[in-house]
Amino acid sequence: MGDTLQDTLNRWLRFEGDDRKAAAESELVQLFHLIPSPVPAESFTDRVMARSRVGQASELAVGKPLRIALKISLCLALLLSALSAAVAPGVLIPLLRLLSPTKLLGIGVDMTVEFFRRLAESLAVWRALADFGESMSRLVQSPVGMAILIVGFILSAGALRALTVLIDADQRGGYVSFV
Repeated sequence: MGDTLQDTLNRWLRFEGDDRKAAAESELVQLFHLIPSPVPAESFTDRVMARSRVGQASELAVGKPLRIALKISLCLALLLSALSAAVAPGVLIPLLRLLSPTKLLGIGVDMTVEFFRRLAESLAVWRALADFGESMSRLVQSPVGMAILIVGFILSAGALRALTVLIDADQRGGYVSFV
């Protein structure tokens, strides 16, 4: 079929314009097959690797004092590791004698009991909050409760306005009048 990319593109656009969906879909697949995939030049990888200097740790821009500090830090870390390996058995053996499987099981049971006791306490608090919410809901649903809320809102808005006037007058150093 010696179709060029431009010919296939034109056919696809014409089929899309004529609302011939099946033919347009077929041409679109053909168009994607004709699009060339980019291939980098052969020397591309060599140039990138040369610029990044991968594997050339000796050429890193690390000064001599920093290299010495790193070597000393590594030596100290190895020394502390060896020291802790020598001291660990003397510390771990008495600790393991104190914590027998029976004691560990007892600790686990105590922790479980304490968890559920705290859970029961928190559920009791939750129940009290739910009861309070129910009573507030009943209060708001009544006309008297709604009137109390409206009056409270009006009073708080008035108090906020008075406070704003006081702060503004205090900043200006003037006399305050609410009228």
